[in-house]
Amino acid sequence: MNKEIIAPNGNNKNRNGIKPPNCSLDEKQEIQVSERFKFLWDNYTKIINLCITLSVGTLLIFANNIFTKDNIEKLKIADDLIRFYAIASILLIFLGLLFAILWRILSQIYMEKEVFGNKKVIIQYLKDAEIYDHSYKFEENRSKFKRRVWIFAQYATFFLLFFGWLFFMLFILNFLWM
Repeated sequence: MNKEIIAPNGNNKNRNGIKPPNCSLDEKQEIQVSERFKFLWDNYTKIINLCITLSVGTLLIFANNIFTKDNIEKLKIADDLIRFYAIASILLIFLGLLFAILWRILSQIYMEKEVFGNKKVIIQYLKDAEIYDHSYKFEENRSKFKRRVWIFAQYATFFLLFFGWLFFMLFILNFLWM
């Protein structure tokens, strides 16, 4: 069932797939929906990657500017509130980074399942192509648990990064005026 399709953006695509039995879309509509899904997925991953990049960047800026000899001496004589801001910001941003990475990994697994569809067909394809992907071998109960973890990771990432950056800003403002 190989068909040559001209996509709206002019790219030729070789379509090897099984059309869903109840699909009433013609090939042009399928391509448009596919392009919209691709656009949304790209923007979704940009948001996750931005969270990861900003948290790593914040931790590097923190480490680069604070862990110098002069600033460590200032931090030793700082009051407990400033040290609390420093520790809380590092801890919250680091946890936010871990949850953002978890969110990204689970999002990839769910997107693959949505795109590839039929579990038996994709497992056979992965075997034939000698691609060893274990994301399709999870049982349904584990999948429900992963979905809950995925939803929790989304909210936890934003919560932890927001408060981590808030404590980071409070630390910087208090530390500079010390």
